[in-house]
Amino acid sequence: MDDLERFGDEKTVVVTTYRRDGTPVDTPVHIAVEAGDVYMRTYESAMKWKRLRRDPRVMVSRADMGRRPALVGLLAGKRVHRAGQGIPARAVLLEGEESNRAAHAIRRKYPFLQGFLIPWVHRHVYRTRTLNLKLVRRDSPGDPGAGGTQSQRGSQGRD
Repeated sequence: MDDLERFGDEKTVVVTTYRRDGTPVDTPVHIAVEAGDVYMRTYESAMKWKRLRRDPRVMVSRADMGRRPALVGLLAGKRVHRAGQGIPARAVLLEGEESNRAAHAIRRKYPFLQGFLIPWVHRHVYRTRTLNLKLVRRDSPGDPGAGGTQSQRGSQGRD
């Protein structure tokens, strides 16, 4: 089992992204694990996505909320903190069939929240699209590497 797969039973994890000056930013997210792949999502206009486009490095940690329902993590927001040692990973934007697989895995784990509510909010409140990402342990065979391609890194964003 890959280190990231151990988060599969967690309702919410903390993904740490990095601002341009290197300051870490912790965000509670929902993840799903399927067939050895670890998926998360965000929306296109989110600051988290802007940071990830510029620097796809992340740290994935357990959330201090334990196994309480996923909605609790969503509503708690910045009151959710890292618990324990994090695992270094890289976020890779998915497209096409791979994005569809990720969306299906996330919807299956969180039927109401990620199957309806969150994508609806992305479309109708934020007026943007939902992005599916895969988390790959850094330095693993599937790691696209720090250089990545433009499609993996996206364009230069601002915090």
